[in-house]
Amino acid sequence: MSQSPDLDRIKSHFQKTGEEPFPYVEFPQEQTKPPLSGARARTVSLPPPSRNPPLPSRESLLPRIATGEWAALDRAIGKGRSLQRQSEQHWPCVLVTGSAGGTGKTLLAASLAAQWSLSGRPVVLLDLNASSFLSFLFLGKKKTESVRAGKIWTTYARPGEAIPLLSVRFQSPLSGSGGTECAFSDLYHEIRLEAPSLFPLSPRTLPLILVDMPLYPPSLIEEAAGMSPLVLLPTLPEIPSLLAAKEMENFFERTEAERDLYFERYYILNRINETRPLHQNLAARFQWLLGSRLCPVTIAENPAMEDLLANGHSFLNLPTENQAPVLSDRIARWVMEKSDVLSRHEASRTG
Repeated sequence: MSQSPDLDRIKSHFQKTGEEPFPYVEFPQEQTKPPLSGARARTVSLPPPSRNPPLPSRESLLPRIATGEWAALDRAIGKGRSLQRQSEQHWPCVLVTGSAGGTGKTLLAASLAAQWSLSGRPVVLLDLNASSFLSFLFLGKKKTESVRAGKIWTTYARPGEAIPLLSVRFQSPLSGSGGTECAFSDLYHEIRLEAPSLFPLSPRTLPLILVDMPLYPPSLIEEAAGMSPLVLLPTLPEIPSLLAAKEMENFFERTEAERDLYFERYYILNRINETRPLHQNLAARFQWLLGSRLCPVTIAENPAMEDLLANGHSFLNLPTENQAPVLSDRIARWVMEKSDVLSRHEASRTG
């Protein structure tokens, strides 16, 4: 016997009605009332529809903004960035970085910018170091500066000659995600909007973005990966630099695995003297450690150039009698070819 009397009654009902395993329940249907006899249909007259005034046109609803304000509005909201990525050609980007100071990172960036711009290639030099002294020490005094949205835009010139070189630096240090007002993607598109009005561009040659920045914090490098840069890491023929190169390579491999990123990177031996056995031995160990990531072209030791820079000269106004620049034409051409090939590969991948 079940503990519920109601459940027992339901079971006994189905046992008695074996022919119909499930009871049929007929619900009463609603019946409509017949119309009253003698009643006439009543006509109800409705008022005529009122005509609303026509809606204003779409153009009249748009805010009236001055012509000069549209560019600032586009920079603020990032108008059409997805279309820009598909329709515009990707500007090549070269990133010069390193884990320690004193390896010639800033000298390398400044000399590359000067050498390429003097040969006619438009260059945008982006200085993200905390000191931001690159444009003051190494690129000359003939310059014009303007401040826009927390950034200092500097153009350079020589007597009777406009140089296709533009340097950009922040008024306050850039610290990466969570501490910056602008991510690398925003900065990249801002440079593309501002550059044509600040320095001469060639319709046949794409400008090259050259970035001088520290390796840490890691968020800066992760954000820079969106620009598909060619990463250059200058290093010295010293034992501490050899150990630092191993740590930097471990850092890049770990970042690539954790963040699903890729960095095309090359280490460049700087201030090397091939006549010294110590430098030769260390160069062989760098080759064993880095393999194909070691640049095949090195930067020779050059005390004369360092003396010229210490005496107030810059890369844009070197004396004509100086025949030993910090960078040879070989390494400048090698970096340029690598960056252009990487840019074309990126354009074909995203296009």
